Amino acid sequence: MLTDLADDADVAGLERLCRRPDAPAAIGMGERDRLALAVRALRGGARAFLGKPFDVRALERALDQGLKRRHEKDEAARVHARLALLTERERQVFDQLV
Repeated sequence: MLTDLADDADVAGLERLCRRPDAPAAIGMGERDRLALAVRALRGGARAFLGKPFDVRALERALDQGLKRRHEKDEAARVHARLALLTERERQVFDQLV
């Protein structure tokens, strides 16, 4: 998700969204001279912050990184779900193997 962040209210909305378990990978964009806004967005869960005007290649890199992290997060969730299905004995054997 690419979102334009103009003020603190926008960042607050981004922070609320990023706290959700099903939150999309968020990339913030805003004026280059708004360093405090960029820092707050990144601390609030944005995967990247692009200063406007931004280069299309920078956007592509940020999107690729966000999608990669989302894929890794989804894969980890699948692994944890499968591990939860193991019987106690299967878990004991698994723990010995890993």
